[in-house]
Amino acid sequence: MKQILKFCFFVFFLMGFFSACDRELKEHKVPPAVLKKMERLYDPALKVKEIAGWITLDPQVAPNFLPEQTVLFVYARPVGEDSGPPLAVKRYNYFEFPFEYTIGPVDVMIPGVEFDGMVSLSARLDRDGDPKAGPGDIFGQLDVAAGTKDADIVLNQEVAGSHKNITGIISLSPDLPQIKLTGPNVVFIIVRPAGVQSGPPLAVQRLLDVEWPLQFDIGQGDVMMPGVQFEGSLTLKVRIDSDGDPRPGPGDIEGTINASAGDTNVTLVLDKVIPG
Repeated sequence: MKQILKFCFFVFFLMGFFSACDRELKEHKVPPAVLKKMERLYDPALKVKEIAGWITLDPQVAPNFLPEQTVLFVYARPVGEDSGPPLAVKRYNYFEFPFEYTIGPVDVMIPGVEFDGMVSLSARLDRDGDPKAGPGDIFGQLDVAAGTKDADIVLNQEVAGSHKNITGIISLSPDLPQIKLTGPNVVFIIVRPAGVQSGPPLAVQRLLDVEWPLQFDIGQGDVMMPGVQFEGSLTLKVRIDSDGDPRPGPGDIEGTINASAGDTNVTLVLDKVIPG
């Protein structure tokens, strides 16, 4: 008898629980616009026209470091149209290469416009998160028919422009023979306007598993704040950080040099050990 009472209590509990859930759903209805988009997302007639594939990054143009604000854009335009609003667009804030993407009718910019025929695809790795292409962004293009499911895009071109990177070589001073590199040994390249000693840097790179001497290339694509220009007289500070913390600590090795945006063949020597 006791077992029967327990079972009945459990059944009544479940009935009350599901009744409450049902009331909650009725009280908080999904907005019609969201329902319509969900219906379009799974509409078989629209899925047929969807383009899918993989995006890969060519190692020859792959940057050493991607700022946190880096975004991957995928655009679709009718073949032959190079300007004006795109036919469709996707923005990916979180991605890892190789990256599987889709773009199709549910992504069109103007409701009612058909996503069909031959389409020109463009994928762009945008390092400042701005929808407009800027110097240093990396992109790839492909013309395919709507509905293609193996539309693989390789990011293998860099947006040209007036950006002026600083390039050169970083080496360890021979006067520090006693230094033994242990731990994670993260290399930070930090750039600030000349004369500025503190505050957020203008640009930064964080490198792992480097080989010495280290060739470097830093510029507009590494700027921390969107819209800020990499230009003028600058100070570069490079630090080997033994614990991976961006803040300097005892035992870290660093070096500093002044340069101007656009300088090449810059030689920076790490010759200072931060005391404990």
